[in-house]
Amino acid sequence: MTHRFDDIFHRFGDDNDEDDNISIHFDNPMSLFDSDDENKDNDYNMFIDTIDDSIAISEQQEHLSQTLSQLSMFAEDREDNEKSMEEIELIPKYLTRNYKAFDEMISSLIRKSSTLINIESLRDIAFLLHRIESIKLDRLLWTIYLQSGTGELKLKRPLKTGNSNLKKIFFWPEEVKRKMLAHGHTSATDLNDNLDHDACIVFVNRILENFQNQLLDYQSKLEQMKQEKFKYILTNEIEQGIEKFIQQYGMSIYKIPIENLISTVEYDYKDRLIEFEFENENPNEFQKEIFSNIFKVKSQKEISKFEVAILKQRLAHNHLPKAFQSLDIPSPLSLKTIQDDNIRQHLQDRTEKVLQRTKCDMILVYLAVAETKMNEYRINYDKLMSELQLNQQSGSIHQKLNEKMFNLMEERFKNINEHLIRLYRLKICFFRQCSNGQELDLVHRWSIITENKSNLTCSPSLIQHTNRYHLTDEQRNFLNRGPTYVPPCQIHILSKSSLITLAEILTKQMAPLRRDLTALFTKYPVDLSRRINFEKEIQQLFHESFLQPIPRALEERALYEQQLLKSIKYQLEKNHLILRRTANHQNMYYLGQIDEFQQKTMDYVQNSTATYEFIGTIDDFNSEQSYLEKILQSIDSDLKSLLQRKLINKDLQIKFMIKQSTKIQLPYLYFLPDLNQDDSIVVQPRLSSFRWSPIALIANYLEQLVKPYFENCSQSTMFLDENDFIKKLDYYCIQQGLLQRTTSFVTFKILNLSTDLKHSTLLRTLNQFLINRSMTGRYGKLSSETIEELTALVLKNLFFVYKNKIYRYIKGYPLNLSYLELLMNIYLYDWQLTLVREFRLRDLFYGRCQQSGFFTWRQSLDLLPVLFEKVQKSFDSNIKLITCMGSNVQFLEISIENRQGSLYTRISHDQHSRQQPFLLPYTKDHPRLFYRQWFQWSLIRAGLLCSSFEDFEEERRYIEATFLVNGYSLDFVEYHLREFYNKFYSIQQQQQQFILTKLTYPRLRRELFRFIEQEKIQLANKLQLKRTHKLIHLYYLFDWGSRCQFSRKFHELWSSMIEQDPQFKKYALKIQLQTKHCYSSNTFLAQSI
Repeated sequence: MTHRFDDIFHRFGDDNDEDDNISIHFDNPMSLFDSDDENKDNDYNMFIDTIDDSIAISEQQEHLSQTLSQLSMFAEDREDNEKSMEEIELIPKYLTRNYKAFDEMISSLIRKSSTLINIESLRDIAFLLHRIESIKLDRLLWTIYLQSGTGELKLKRPLKTGNSNLKKIFFWPEEVKRKMLAHGHTSATDLNDNLDHDACIVFVNRILENFQNQLLDYQSKLEQMKQEKFKYILTNEIEQGIEKFIQQYGMSIYKIPIENLISTVEYDYKDRLIEFEFENENPNEFQKEIFSNIFKVKSQKEISKFEVAILKQRLAHNHLPKAFQSLDIPSPLSLKTIQDDNIRQHLQDRTEKVLQRTKCDMILVYLAVAETKMNEYRINYDKLMSELQLNQQSGSIHQKLNEKMFNLMEERFKNINEHLIRLYRLKICFFRQCSNGQELDLVHRWSIITENKSNLTCSPSLIQHTNRYHLTDEQRNFLNRGPTYVPPCQIHILSKSSLITLAEILTKQMAPLRRDLTALFTKYPVDLSRRINFEKEIQQLFHESFLQPIPRALEERALYEQQLLKSIKYQLEKNHLILRRTANHQNMYYLGQIDEFQQKTMDYVQNSTATYEFIGTIDDFNSEQSYLEKILQSIDSDLKSLLQRKLINKDLQIKFMIKQSTKIQLPYLYFLPDLNQDDSIVVQPRLSSFRWSPIALIANYLEQLVKPYFENCSQSTMFLDENDFIKKLDYYCIQQGLLQRTTSFVTFKILNLSTDLKHSTLLRTLNQFLINRSMTGRYGKLSSETIEELTALVLKNLFFVYKNKIYRYIKGYPLNLSYLELLMNIYLYDWQLTLVREFRLRDLFYGRCQQSGFFTWRQSLDLLPVLFEKVQKSFDSNIKLITCMGSNVQFLEISIENRQGSLYTRISHDQHSRQQPFLLPYTKDHPRLFYRQWFQWSLIRAGLLCSSFEDFEEERRYIEATFLVNGYSLDFVEYHLREFYNKFYSIQQQQQQFILTKLTYPRLRRELFRFIEQEKIQLANKLQLKRTHKLIHLYYLFDWGSRCQFSRKFHELWSSMIEQDPQFKKYALKIQLQTKHCYSSNTFLAQSI
């Protein structure tokens, strides 16, 4: 199994499935609400039940929680009364008592050896070993310094000059000069002054001698301690364990600045050799200037590329630049004196979020500056190289570089490239090993392993509205990954217990696929022998693809994250906390007090009596099934009445009636938290899917019947999404040239429709729409009167469950029943008719997307309030209209501006929003595939909505930063950026780096506009397949294994076995095989709420 990207999401994943990068209609809000079931699907629950059984939490697990609270490498500081502060400062932090890893490692070895040894004494042994190893590294560094200064340095890649009699180069590194100046061993006063060569040799040899003496001293102390305290009881296993621990936690970090300095010395030394060889060619002044200038510009170009890459790696590894450590926002002095714990914690969180937003804004500025300099240096380099080539072709002989000079120049280029690559790898290694945000200090190397630094980060974090949480750093970091995060292999590791075997796990994972295939072949019969052979092959293929052992490293990570989940769930229950994903559909958690959250939900329901009607309570005397039976009886009675009135025929009555074997379930109401502008929490209602509700069949039938008529008449005044809006606005303003200098933009938004729109109003506007759309008054098999009656039946039966109580909508509508969304659009279409006629007479631009509208205006803005007051009166009483007007407005997260008759658009990131920056959207089923598609879609969206190249670049940086701070690797970001340019901007495909400029950006936008037109056609074809029931979705539950292999071979078997059946082929079905993850952190942690 292969993986392409080294990050927490792809390190152990099968990800080579580029064919799955299909486009997603991300702007469709219905796709978001349809997925709001909070994982109540039976396919999910069959594993959750098993998992709950395996990690059932009881009061006896108090000890478990206490143990897991020590998962953090750096626990809270404790006072050490046994040693002085001076001694503590000398001890590296990974060997202090606060660092639990050493104690855990030693305790395990002591238990295995069956000996009694004092851990503190072994800590002293470890410290001596640490000093010995660190002195050896320092001695190696200063040995390299001596070799460089005396011309004896052996290069890893010797200089290829053809000259076997190279003169020795005496190059003393900067650290030697600095220490000599600091200790007064030279008469020089500046690092640029020449130092006495012999004095340097004496000084360096004296340091090496000191290192040797220290080494012998520590080795002697170590042997003495072994003899006096550990004779016969210090086993080889314990000693080797300590040595391995020191290498892993101490020397692996300490050697990074050493290797960095050694690489720099080797680079400088070789660069001096190249310069010396160039001088041996007796160049004239012009040739010297060329050689020097080109290398200077080349260095600037490569170093700027290095700095951009490092800055992005800092985001990916949560290591912001050192300058950010001094970035702070002073909080009020009286904040800590507030007595109310909840208010104090809430205000402290607000302060931290303000600082976080400031840091996020600044890192984007840093990226913009770094990339701008990189592009400037690249242009300078390309220009200078072009001039050099021209000079070499047509310049005078005295102005040309000879062949050897050219070779030396290329050797010098190669030298700096190799040096920067080494430094880059060392930096990345350091970022990965120093998780506390420590900076790589080449001068004060000891501070790297003796000091703790605050970990500055731009990563999104959970919203905390309580002072009663007791989570470790690891638990908080885990929750900061958001509800979408999928801990790996949580299903497979169940087989490590006696609860369930791996074969049983695979059976459950394949159950949805087997069930869907059975339903498919029942509805669309296929030759029985083909079907049997196909199902047998698929069964075998499934086991081959997913019955695989988990790699040891992945198993350890899976078990570790399982323990984190267990401990988080325990803390939530113990401290009466609630953990919920947020209502804004972002990948973010809210942590608060459960009693406060429940009170808000109760208040919401009690204050919604104008929208919801209480029907009854589910109890021992009135079950939910009994209520369902009454609802079904009422629906059947209404259908019989329609049949008697000859509004429907017998076939439709049978079609709409619910069969006893059909799964019927009322939607349930739940709540998600959302932030107000003052950072206070409000609750937003959500309803689970209406898929199994009693009125689902009728609503779906009516939608398929009415929607084509509505789409046909509303295309000119409806925006499907942001892309459709910007395309139509661009055509009006630029291609038709109708945007004038004095043109103003106006936006409006209609509020409270889903809660206050009367059902009678919906039925009235539906009636008017149907009468005006058909001369005969018939729509397919139904009359307009029948459609109205069936719609009234749907509106009358909008029942749902909340806390064992049955409610019904008496006004408004649920957002996730698409037929009612269609009725809302018909209502607004009717409402806007007068406006549209007036705007068209004046040649104005107008359109609406959902409940928001946009139009242009050429007259005085003073006339608009009168117009809006008139249309406001046409609404039901509580429905409100808010407007905005001017030369610069916001619409659908787009900033739109009229700049002296020129249209200017860009993506709007609301600076006044309380929402954290760099948030990914919430999703489930298969997050890794979703986010890969979302990255591509975000770039497409940026190109469409940003009219200027500069704004596109700013948005591109924002997208990259969003993925980097959320844990995705720079390789992931760069790979998918290249894929984007490959697809839409292939002007420089021969180059490794794609260069988009202000001049070529319009071409990219044209390609993107053509692409969305093609996407619109594909979407229409897909919807047509869906309407005709020819688009078949199959899925299985995925946890671990060769997913891409299974998908590829499944389609091969389907093509070679099923589609070859003559009868089945006539159905012309399109099959989509998908996977679902059933174990996101939200799936598990939401169960305790």
